[in-house]
Amino acid sequence: NHVAICFLYATEFPWLLVLTLLPRTTGKFSRFGLKVNKLRYCRDGYTEAYLRGDSVTVAYNPDDVSSVWIIENGEYIEFELIETRFKDKPIGDVQMIQEQQKHLVKDIVQDNIQARINLTEHIEAILFNNCIGNDTCIKSIRDNRKRESNKKHINFMEEGDANE
Repeated sequence: NHVAICFLYATEFPWLLVLTLLPRTTGKFSRFGLKVNKLRYCRDGYTEAYLRGDSVTVAYNPDDVSSVWIIENGEYIEFELIETRFKDKPIGDVQMIQEQQKHLVKDIVQDNIQARINLTEHIEAILFNNCIGNDTCIKSIRDNRKRESNKKHINFMEEGDANE
């Protein structure tokens, strides 16, 4: 009798059977959305949960990360993926893309740091070469700037008086 009721229920609501069989994980609300498996999801009407930072049990489809379902009061509530570049992709592919992106960012950060070091060395070499045998050095840079500014400065008030 119990089996017949379950079968009837499963044939009437096949999507519910699928959702029931999906794997579970814990998702965490944040102001950036619902975070599940390092991906962000959203749904209208959950602003307070986003702000509180609640944790919730989530059903997810490992073959398609486009949606996840939170289980609230025995009901499945769908949340949509925010990052559309991962839409319709399996979780394995998404994790591989995220790992590649992480390595790419790490390499770029290292290149940026090396470029800054090289720039600093280049600036120091220029300063060292310009300060040897020359009385202009970093100490007198303000005086030099003021002197050069005065050379280029045109006082239009004095020129106006001379023309009258």
